[in-house]
Amino acid sequence: MALRTKRRGTTARRPTFLHLGGVRRTQLITTYGVGALIAFGDQSFVVGGLDGWAVGEATELDEFRLRTRLKVNTFHLPPAADEKAGDGVRARRFPERYTCPGDGPRGCSENLRWYRQFNSPRGRSDCASCGEPLTPSRFVVACHNGHLDDFPYFEWAHADHKGSGAAAHPLSFRTTGRSASLRSITIECGCGARGSMEGAFGARALATIGYSCRGGRPWLGPDAREQGCSAEVRTLQRGSSAAWFPVVRSALSIPPFSRRLHASVGRHYNLWKDKSEATIRELVPLVPNLLGDGDTVEDVLAAIRDYRRYEDGEGSNPAEERRASRRRMYCGQRSIDSSPAST
Repeated sequence: MALRTKRRGTTARRPTFLHLGGVRRTQLITTYGVGALIAFGDQSFVVGGLDGWAVGEATELDEFRLRTRLKVNTFHLPPAADEKAGDGVRARRFPERYTCPGDGPRGCSENLRWYRQFNSPRGRSDCASCGEPLTPSRFVVACHNGHLDDFPYFEWAHADHKGSGAAAHPLSFRTTGRSASLRSITIECGCGARGSMEGAFGARALATIGYSCRGGRPWLGPDAREQGCSAEVRTLQRGSSAAWFPVVRSALSIPPFSRRLHASVGRHYNLWKDKSEATIRELVPLVPNLLGDGDTVEDVLAAIRDYRRYEDGEGSNPAEERRASRRRMYCGQRSIDSSPAST
């Protein structure tokens, strides 16, 4: 499974994409789903939304129970890096704040910037001024509604210096190296304001500096913000396993839905779910490969009734009804066979 990101400088009309790396298809619905952070080398990305999943002719999957519960028409395998199944899954750069190692011999003094401000050479993640490799921001923020954003370094540095700085002032990311604690990491502004990262992970740390959720959804793009979110924002480590959790929905395919005829009917269920039985009788012969050996129109109607009962939540599980019916028939046949012959 290939993940790709848009090349710098390409137009929206004919974008070209860089190949970042690969993950297994199963990981795209468990570990690296939409909105998950993923690192490739010295760069960090977020897996893009479904709007960028060009499935092409990828295999369709159908599971009526799951499709009904999720209110979707069908399922597709995630796109792979081949011509028929699409060209992989899009990824977007996140976080957008990067640092240049300011403590090195050629390091930049104003080393905390937006990635685009470093003017990295195409295909590389190096500072154009000093040639040092860049590092993605260690910290991000998120809320319980699933919004994700860059850490507000400017606001944090000016927490005790209200009104002393301007947004255009350069920022620097410094670490003393004396300990592994957050106290050794400081954010400095060109106006003289500064603050350590100590306390940034507190429950209400960002609320105390007046920072509220900005509704960030970087997997959809930098401008895809959701307005009006009032959830509390928390600081997270970029590589933390707690930064993203999948919401998993699963279903077991059991009779009668696992049978060939029910599977065939399920693929075309939207065609006749709201139609009368008289209309369905006319449509059945027109659907290619629907009826197998021994199948009749009445069998199709019976399968549709099973689907309708399940979709409406009426009665018990159709599979259980079928099994109970078979047990009753078996017990009745056994009692007849075992009765004494009349004389």
